[in-house]
Amino acid sequence: MNIVLYDILVSNKCYTHGIGRVSDKETLRKFSSILELGGLYSKAKLRKMGIIVDGKVSGNIRITNDAFISLFDPSTPGIEKSLLSPKYRLRFPFDTDVIFFMVDSSVESLMNAKRNQFDYTEVNVKDFIPMEYFSGIIIPNDPTLLSNIEEILTEHNLELPIFDFEGNFINTDKMNRD
Repeated sequence: MNIVLYDILVSNKCYTHGIGRVSDKETLRKFSSILELGGLYSKAKLRKMGIIVDGKVSGNIRITNDAFISLFDPSTPGIEKSLLSPKYRLRFPFDTDVIFFMVDSSVESLMNAKRNQFDYTEVNVKDFIPMEYFSGIIIPNDPTLLSNIEEILTEHNLELPIFDFEGNFINTDKMNRD
C-alpha cells in the first residue's frame, strides 16, 4: 500500500473488504451479485439463501466465524509503518490483484460488530453490511476492468468512487459527465 491510498482510507474513515481476485472469472459475477443483493452478507447468511461462497481472497490464515463479515481497519494504531512497507502483503490482507469495497467505519458502531480477538486489524460485522455503508471501490488500474465495474454499477443504478492501488480516483471522467 502506498501513502496516498493509505491517507484516503484513513482520512475517509474506511475499512476494506476484498471480494475476489481480478484473475478469477467469478469475481465480477460476485461483485454484481453483492450489488444486486444490496450489500455484503456473511457466509452463514448466504448459505441460508442457497448461495455457497468458498475461500478467502488472501493467503493469510484468518479466524473468522462464518456468521461474520471481515473488514480490515488500516487506521489501527501502530500499523502504519508496517502497512506502508514493501513487505505489507506478508502481514496484511491487502492484495493488489483483488477488488475491494471501501466500507465506512461507522458500520462498527451502528451494526452488530466486534474486533477480532486474534487480529486487532480486523473488524467483524455479523450477518450483513448494507450498501449504504459502501464508500468506494479499489481496483487495479486496468481500463477493461474499470469499464466492466462501471457497467455493473450503471446496471444497478449506483455511483461509487473507484480508486486504483496508487490512490488515483480513476472514474473521474464518468462522474464529471453526469
